[in-house]
Amino acid sequence: MSDRYPRVLKDSVEIWLNDPITKTYLKSLEFYLEQLQETRQQGGFVNDTSNDLTLRRLFQNLGAEQAIRHASEPMQMLSNYELLKELNDD
Repeated sequence: MSDRYPRVLKDSVEIWLNDPITKTYLKSLEFYLEQLQETRQQGGFVNDTSNDLTLRRLFQNLGAEQAIRHASEPMQMLSNYELLKELNDD
């Protein structure tokens, strides 16, 4: 991945993560994650007439939760795809 996209400095990402807009956005992801979990706990996706529909909704909910968890950790995502570099990595 890092051969197709420019790598970013870890220090730059840390500055970006400390920006108030970034913090607010990451907080909104936390709220969405809580909403997904509450829906699952309350059985909000259960369809009494179709087990297939219930399972599809459950898997959509779990998939969305996993995506939000990954999106909530941008430093880890950048690191996983080798898109993060230290100042002396050039």
